Amino acid sequence: MSITVITNIPTPVAMEGHSKPVPVYFDPSLVPGAPLSIVGVDLGKLGRGKSPAGPHRHDETEIYFLPDYGEPKARIKVMAGETTVVESPALVVIPAGVEHCFEVLDALPGQIIFGIFMPDAGKGE
Repeated sequence: MSITVITNIPTPVAMEGHSKPVPVYFDPSLVPGAPLSIVGVDLGKLGRGKSPAGPHRHDETEIYFLPDYGEPKARIKVMAGETTVVESPALVVIPAGVEHCFEVLDALPGQIIFGIFMPDAGKGE
């Protein structure tokens, strides 16, 4: 058995609720049978006061993953029923069906927020 290296990432994919294609880093089209999908948006390139999408919903749980980029911290405002300011590092869990979006408050180019989509999260509870 050998390893697989995938270099054609991210792949832009149209996603409901988003004004432009979303950069996909990992999903079942890249790794058949993968149980989740990962998208990413460069917050610094997006810019302060901007959002990659207006309020929208997904059929699966989405987790915003904001890694630790050191100083200065990346900060976003998450709107999902309530408004919360989040600073890196952080995870924000948005249950399936909840209307949500976020806005960049502070970020440098290269500070990427990842959206992890988990189709089966929370089912069977």
